[in-house]
Amino acid sequence: MTSRNDEPNRSEEGWAAGDARPLDCDPNTGICRSPEENAGNVIEKQGQRAMVELDYYTDPVCSWCWASEPKLRRLVEEYGEQLHISYKMGGLLESWSAFYDALNDIGKPEQVAPHWADVSRRSGMPVDEELWLEDPPHSAYPANIAVKAAQRQGEAAGERYLRRVREMALTERQNIERRDVLSQAARDVALDLDRFAADLSDPSTEQAFRDDMAEARSQGISGFPTLVFRGRDGRSIVTRGYQPYEVYELAIFQLAGELVKQCPTDIAAFVEKYGHVATQEVATTFGLPWDEAERRLAALQALGKVRRVEIANGDFWKPA
Repeated sequence: MTSRNDEPNRSEEGWAAGDARPLDCDPNTGICRSPEENAGNVIEKQGQRAMVELDYYTDPVCSWCWASEPKLRRLVEEYGEQLHISYKMGGLLESWSAFYDALNDIGKPEQVAPHWADVSRRSGMPVDEELWLEDPPHSAYPANIAVKAAQRQGEAAGERYLRRVREMALTERQNIERRDVLSQAARDVALDLDRFAADLSDPSTEQAFRDDMAEARSQGISGFPTLVFRGRDGRSIVTRGYQPYEVYELAIFQLAGELVKQCPTDIAAFVEKYGHVATQEVATTFGLPWDEAERRLAALQALGKVRRVEIANGDFWKPA
């Protein structure tokens, strides 16, 4: 198993994790507010939607994007419809002949394996790095294009599909460059398979992916994850790389002030909602130490509410 480790503080804009404001959470209502708001000094914004737009530049084989999944889920759970997320595909790996990651000294597939193992250790997310030693993808572009095809069936369909291909690559040793694997992912998340196949072959789907890449490059974005938060007044804040959750929280505060936050309290309901969650996702979303999240999940399993799925370097949990 993988225990939760301290996260690196790589905040943008000079922010530090310690700058985040504390919250007072009501365990009965699930509402979290800052102490100042509880004192009546901040106007509550409950009921307003899409106070902040978030463009998330990512890639299905990006390990640090996978490591950031718990924080994205916490954003969704806490801010709900006040935050709208658009997933943009970045095209991390066109081909190995044209790829070199100078920061991590990666220029060939087998060099990715120890990097992925390190990401798992540092983030607490389960990863099976053996993919890069057994059947490594030569390009991430087919998976990026497949996500754009899935998005044509709606935002929710695109999000489910992106999550599924991430799981396949990072935890199941499946080569998501392969057409049969991409089709299986569509089947797994209940897409319209005929439409998905047609969209996957449609040249305009690949063009949509290339438009995402061009949009990213026009903003100087070449690494992932990169999150661009935009307020209603047109201001934006960019965060790059793997960040503490408080950095995202502070970006939202800078752009929209204090928003009413829903603090999730029911772990079994969370597992039921998403269907397949890692221990670290529960720990991050519910603000628990990793060991405590593991203990509570094990207790729910004993009650017959969830079940453990063991994989390399960690566990997933599903509804029982």
